Amino acid sequence: MVNCPNCGVLVEKDSKFCQECGTKIDNSDSNTQTDVSSDYEKK
Repeated sequence: MVNCPNCGVLVEKDSKFCQECGTKIDNSDSNTQTDVSSDYEKK
């Protein structure tokens, strides 16, 4: 079971969407998130 990133409800690990709020569940084994904004230099 994993927690929905939006509402926090426990959902089955193989679920594609949260049953409670409908948010897409990321089922990848990697729990890392990339902040793409840090990859760009502000001019």
